[in-house]
Amino acid sequence: MTFLFAGVLLLVASGAAAVGFRRRPRLAERAYLLLSVVGAASALVPALRVLGGGAVESVRIATGVPGGPWVFAIDPLSAWFLLVILGAGLAASAYGTFYLAAEAEHG
Repeated sequence: MTFLFAGVLLLVASGAAAVGFRRRPRLAERAYLLLSVVGAASALVPALRVLGGGAVESVRIATGVPGGPWVFAIDPLSAWFLLVILGAGLAASAYGTFYLAAEAEHG
């Protein structure tokens, strides 16, 4: 689960890097692409582990709010959805980065 949370943080950081480096477009594109690829790959690790026959992974966070603890888990169904969503997001971000780079050259 640590890889999943780290991957989500890296995906958020990729968007923040693109905004933070907007005055330097090439650096923004490279930072965005690198962080989104590493983030998606990191988040895919526990999903692929579960799909490969590993145990269901879960994290329980005790809270003081009504409703009980927060539980995050990856079972085979949620691992499949993670695979589809992260794979499609990764493909879209990579394609979009290269597509928009070609458009930026034309002004």
